[in-house]
Amino acid sequence: MVNGITRLHNLPLQNLFISTEDGLKISAWYVRNTSKKVVIILSGRGENRQRSLGRAKLYLQRGYSVLLPDLRATGKSEGNFMSFGWHERKDLIACYEFLKIKGYQHIAAHGYSLGAATIAYSLKKIPDFEFIIMESCYSTFCKVVHNITTGYHLPSFASLPMRFSTERLIGVKSKILVPEQFIKYSKVPTLIMSGDAELLVKEDDTLAIFNNCAAPYRKVHFFKGGRHENLLARFYHEYTYLLDSFLQSVQAHQNTALKSKERLNDLLNQMGHKQLGI
Repeated sequence: MVNGITRLHNLPLQNLFISTEDGLKISAWYVRNTSKKVVIILSGRGENRQRSLGRAKLYLQRGYSVLLPDLRATGKSEGNFMSFGWHERKDLIACYEFLKIKGYQHIAAHGYSLGAATIAYSLKKIPDFEFIIMESCYSTFCKVVHNITTGYHLPSFASLPMRFSTERLIGVKSKILVPEQFIKYSKVPTLIMSGDAELLVKEDDTLAIFNNCAAPYRKVHFFKGGRHENLLARFYHEYTYLLDSFLQSVQAHQNTALKSKERLNDLLNQMGHKQLGI
């Protein structure tokens, strides 16, 4: 259930509906801050934007604007089923395009569990996020089903009907649902985090995503004793320190890239070539 609120971090909150390319209306909260940067925050499976309020407050405290959508089939959004992030990527793309129309040039994404997989699946279409943060993201659908069956001490063949029913419902083969392959499209600063005691997402799943990440700046972090849970709530000080450290590194990386571009422009000017736009 999504409760009605009107302000967040003492800033006015706007209720929105954003249309996706496949005709669904996605409900969202939008809070505009002083910064020209904005973060789209995505919740996990079966959750809604209400569960993202803690993360939203962190970004608002740091000057960012935020957009908190209910992914399809959750909260007040339309849709009849969840799809482990595959079709949800269309919701994220719609949010990104909405913010572009708003005039934002620096758009980041932060997702937990299914929300993190949603980010991975969107990277082919959105290569220019400011940065991405992925919490507790499964590496492959087949692996997460395996983790579920072994975690509940079920026989291995129990995974077959789970895979078949999911494929039939969402219209996608399970071999396509592989965030560890889609992360190869990341070319922006990337933070990947999870607990080291998770049952759904094992440590090697998180490392598989990290090792496949093609971003020039990437970081992985494990919360000792953390499970598939709200890591911010349980590890607040460690989490906020990690976030601040990452955001500082993102800024340093951007400053370095800008200086390199300026030096290239100076060199081209000296050679009599047309200056590149910065």
